[in-house]
This record gives sequence, C-alpha cells and structure tokens, in this order.
Amino acid sequence: MDHTPQMFVLRNRYFLLIDLILSICSVVLSFMLRLETIELTDRRWLAIIFFLSLAIPIRLGIFLIYGMYSRYWINAGPGELMLCISTCFMSGVIITILSLVLVRAFGLESELPRSIPVIDTLIITPLVLNARFSMRAYYHQRNHRSGRQATDGRKIWRQTLIIGADHTGVQVLDVLAQAADHVVRRS
Repeated sequence: MDHTPQMFVLRNRYFLLIDLILSICSVVLSFMLRLETIELTDRRWLAIIFFLSLAIPIRLGIFLIYGMYSRYWINAGPGELMLCISTCFMSGVIITILSLVLVRAFGLESELPRSIPVIDTLIITPLVLNARFSMRAYYHQRNHRSGRQATDGRKIWRQTLIIGADHTGVQVLDVLAQAADHVVRRS
C-alpha cells in the first residue's frame, strides 16, 4: 500500500480569490506609483474605491469569459501564456475605456489620473502570470526532486509501456524522455 502524502492542488476557485487580492493590490500600487506617495488623502481613497468597483468585476468577468478559471495550470504552456497576456490586455483596454467615460460622468478627473488603468494593466499582467506559472514551476521542481532516488542513493526507474497509441504515443514518449534521465525505446 502506497503511503505517499497527497499534494495540495491549487484549484481554480483559489485563483479567483488570488486574482481578487492581486487586483486590489495592483490598483492601490498604481495610485501610489502614479502619485509618487504612499500617503493617500480621503478623496484619493474614494477614487481608488471607485476604480476598484469598476475594475474588479470587469477583470474577473473577462477572466471568466476567456477561460482563465477553467485551465489546469500545473500543465500550463505557451498557449496559456498567450491566454494570460491577451486576457490581461483585453481587460485593461475595456477598463481604460470605461474609466475614462465614467470618470468624466462622475466628475473625478482631478482625483483619478487617466494613466491609472494603463499602470494597473502593466502591474496586473506580470502578477497574474506569476500566480499561474509559479504553480507549474513548483510542481515541475517537486516532481523532479521526489521519487528519483531511493533512501540509499540508488536511482529508481519507473517502467512505462505505451501500446497502440500511434502518433500520440510517440508524443507521450517524447515528453517522458524529456522528463527522465533514461528512456529505452522499443518498437
């Protein structure tokens, strides 16, 4: 009986919470960078709350529509990288357009600089990428460290038999060969 501990899997509902926290931090940091101060007045906090109430539902909605909460991020690759970048960019464009219109309608031009949505997009993009792809890096490192050596230092080899998979089987074998130190190919 195998008594290996179950690894914690960060599910997509946790990414929703992470994105919410990162969005709040990104907006506050955008204001601090733009205004070059960490001391924000009550009117600035009102503008931050206004911008958060606009940006968070739009960003999370676009993330949902683009499928950011339906991916298996442990196996994220170049396609998911492009998805993250395009989703963050698209949400940034929509937030920028809506904030420019609504700021004028609510008379917050003096409290909400026009560059805030752009700065926010530039901050949130690497934060979202880091949150998603750090999982892949963590599990990659974890899998390469564990299970490779016995307690006495001997290498542990796992045998895998791929039968009747044609081209897909060759692709699986190539992935296994990249991950393993030693692969024996037999036809």
